[in-house]
Amino acid sequence: MLLSIIIVSYNTKELLEQCLESIVKSLTNSNSETNRHPDENQDHPNGSKTILNQVQNDDSGKSVKNKASNISYEIIVVDNNSTDGTREYLEKLLALRVKQIKEKRNVVAKGARNISANANETNKLKINFSEANFSPALAGRVSQFPNIKVILNNNNLGFAKAVNQGIRESKGKYILLLNSDIKVLPEAIKKLINFARKREDAGIVVPKLLSKDGKTSQASCYKLPTVRGALNEYWFGKKGSYEKYLPRGGNPVKVEAAVGAAMLIPKAVIDVVGLLDEKYFMYFEDLDYCHRVSQNGLAVYYLPQAKMIHHHGQSGKKTPIKVSNYLTESSKKFNGFLKYNLISMIIKLSRLRKISFLFLTVLTALITAICLLLWLLFLRRN
Repeated sequence: MLLSIIIVSYNTKELLEQCLESIVKSLTNSNSETNRHPDENQDHPNGSKTILNQVQNDDSGKSVKNKASNISYEIIVVDNNSTDGTREYLEKLLALRVKQIKEKRNVVAKGARNISANANETNKLKINFSEANFSPALAGRVSQFPNIKVILNNNNLGFAKAVNQGIRESKGKYILLLNSDIKVLPEAIKKLINFARKREDAGIVVPKLLSKDGKTSQASCYKLPTVRGALNEYWFGKKGSYEKYLPRGGNPVKVEAAVGAAMLIPKAVIDVVGLLDEKYFMYFEDLDYCHRVSQNGLAVYYLPQAKMIHHHGQSGKKTPIKVSNYLTESSKKFNGFLKYNLISMIIKLSRLRKISFLFLTVLTALITAICLLLWLLFLRRN
């Protein structure tokens, strides 16, 4: 199998549906250039051994490809105990898919759920065809996803841990990590894969992210956080030294790190670098992985020709305080105690400086106005 697409969802049902449909449209529009993948059984250029090519099998044991595209791919959705109807949607989606397979191929459904290594964290999906309520719209959608797997967690295990669950179940030569609030635009996935094939040092390839209007570019790249970078950003006005930035120009470029909303990673790279670090519940797992990729002599590439729409921050918008706490805790873990506090002090002092400057400006204007008023009064008396 060429591609495994892993999506972690948490209370983003509508966006998840949109994401899934956009994946199918993007891959359906892919031309034969991507569909030819003679190197699927070869070693990755960095020298590490790839896993043997694994493809989906039909009932006769022959290799088949996803009917929606000539690219062999699978979609793995890991839901972190959503409460907005996502779980029910995924259960029905899989139940209907298994029912269709059973009717068309007359085979026994061995199970439409993947089981986590920890039985306490993941429930096995039990399908009851007589009780499932299948709408015509859902029936139409499910035919688009002939190779979908779902993991439903009993608790919110965090982003990194959920991604790793998906990676362990994956069979693709390339792993595409997508947030559930991503809408894949035509040809984007094909361009990411083609670029990764051509660059021997490609450890991660990320697309250009657009806002929901489909036109405005989002800043999505980072320099790895340093004290010097914080000083340059907040005290000397050198944008992009610490905060996210948008690379200039329209050519592919190496970056130190990128947001994890959409990342293509060769499976051979994961075999060398390892899985995401699960100490990060939410945030900084992407920067950490980019850093580890770099430590292994590989590069992170930003590919502006591949474009995806990103509805930023949808999973946590209803719990901003909790999300802020996750960000703080992850920053402490990534930077360490001393570095974290130094950077925090630099940022806070820069804000105080701005407040002080504003205060002095207002005070100066007020004193000037008072002096002008007194001068006018003096002129009237004389």
